[in-house]
Amino acid sequence: MSDDYLDPYREAVDRFGATFDATLWNSREFQRLRFEVLRGMVDLNGLTLLDAGCGLGDLCEHLRERNVQLARYVGVDGVPEIVEAAKRRQLPHAEFHCRDFVADADALRLGRPDVIFFSGSLNTLPEETARLAAQRGAASSSTSSPTGLRPPGARATLVRRAASTPSTGSTGRWA
Repeated sequence: MSDDYLDPYREAVDRFGATFDATLWNSREFQRLRFEVLRGMVDLNGLTLLDAGCGLGDLCEHLRERNVQLARYVGVDGVPEIVEAAKRRQLPHAEFHCRDFVADADALRLGRPDVIFFSGSLNTLPEETARLAAQRGAASSSTSSPTGLRPPGARATLVRRAASTPSTGSTGRWA
C-alpha cells in the first residue's frame, strides 16, 4: 500500500517546518473545539490513550490543561519531523512514536491502549481504508469499554464520525 495519504503532511512540513501549520488544522480554535468533543465522549481519567495521528501532541497538552489524569498518552504519527518536534515538548506521561498506523496495525497496540482517538488523522484516506484503520484500532484497544456503554469498536467508529469531518474551506485544511 502506498503511503501517499501522508503527502499533504509531508508537503506542509516542507513548507512550514514541524509547526502547528504542518498539522493542517484549520485553526487553533477548531482544534480546541474538536478536542473538547473528544474529551466529552469518554472519561479518560486513569486510562491509556493512543492518539493515532498525534501531530505535535496538542491533544495531550489540552487534556493535561483540563486536569484529565491519563495513565499514559501514546502519540503515533507517520511524519518523522512532527514526531521529533512532539518529543522535544517533553509532555508529562507522554511518549511519541513515528509509525504509520495505516500500514502497520501493530502501531495501534503500542502502550496497550484503553482508548484510541483518530482526530482528523483519517481525513486523507479513502473511506474504506479509513474504516479498516478504525476497525483495527477498535480491535487493538482494551476489550472492556471504560464507560460500559458500548464495545470498543462502536467507540472507534463514533469518534471518527463525531470528530473527523473534513472542512470544505478553501484553505485545504481540516476543521
